[in-house]
Amino acid sequence: AFQATGISSSLWLYGAATNLLMLRLAAELGYVVNAPFMSWLKASCVPALTAMALTPLVAFTAMPPKVKVTPEAPKAADRK
Repeated sequence: AFQATGISSSLWLYGAATNLLMLRLAAELGYVVNAPFMSWLKASCVPALTAMALTPLVAFTAMPPKVKVTPEAPKAADRK
């Protein structure tokens, strides 16, 4: 969940203060965004959704679980 926090807040315009700061800096440089929410969403959805999809794969590859097979788990669950 922690890894997805930064990604999801970059996806939505008002999700992080830095997003609004970038719009302000762009306006100061002369690039004015007419519909900031839709423009932001269109520009950020592909990288953010790609990162959301790849984060679990990267985490699993970088830190694989030590226990991968637990045949006794169903029996332990039945006992509780």
